Amino acid sequence: MNPIQKFKEIIDSGINEMLVRVYNTKTKEVIRHTLGMKQDLEKYYSFKLFFYEKDGKIIETKEYSYLCSALDEIREYLEKTDRLIVVRGADRNCAASGMQTDMSAGQGISKLEMNARLNKGEKINRSDYIFNVLEDSTIENVTTLAEQKAYWEKWYSKELKNYITKGMKTIWKFELKMEAVQKISLPPKHNIVSVGIIKKIAYMWVEVWGDISKTEKIKILTIPTGQEVPQNAEFVGTLFYKEGEIVQHVYKS
Repeated sequence: MNPIQKFKEIIDSGINEMLVRVYNTKTKEVIRHTLGMKQDLEKYYSFKLFFYEKDGKIIETKEYSYLCSALDEIREYLEKTDRLIVVRGADRNCAASGMQTDMSAGQGISKLEMNARLNKGEKINRSDYIFNVLEDSTIENVTTLAEQKAYWEKWYSKELKNYITKGMKTIWKFELKMEAVQKISLPPKHNIVSVGIIKKIAYMWVEVWGDISKTEKIKILTIPTGQEVPQNAEFVGTLFYKEGEIVQHVYKS
């Protein structure tokens, strides 16, 4: 299929298009490119991105449940030729928590400093800290995937010390396998909040606080309806697979 036929096929398929800036780190040149996005709501959330090169070549990503994952594939492609896409999803000082990613299907991202300021009791305008990953950014603030990850790891290491010393409460997410018994490492001070299924995968959300540098193994039981429950088991929640065809009850033992 030649580039013209490929372009027509994409247009006919209902792609939403936008102009994005692309910065060449070697030549310092900034060129506007068309970025297309296809979202399939019938599959809950499904995203594909299309990056249009000036020579007619179209880069098409795989289908992702999270928009940020599709963007990362475009970024990886551009970095091979020393280029950065100038959008919030490529900002050095931005990242998305697991919960934020789930709730926005990977469309939202926030400045790392936001939660730190909120934990200090500061009043902030959240719109100044939360963005769409495809929102226009600044050349000075965008970076590579590797540098963005390194920046986050350094920031997280510093914030982790604050949580340990100040005993701040945070919420963690764990994937649950469909197994009768599984063990999960958690800090001594924790509270299992809920369980649920996202995209056919079961998860458990847990509040933790105090010293989170030390953990202990807790036993999680998955018990079908009608099966005996151990006397010391504490009910956590119920999981419904395949629209309720399979029901599993989760207990902490």
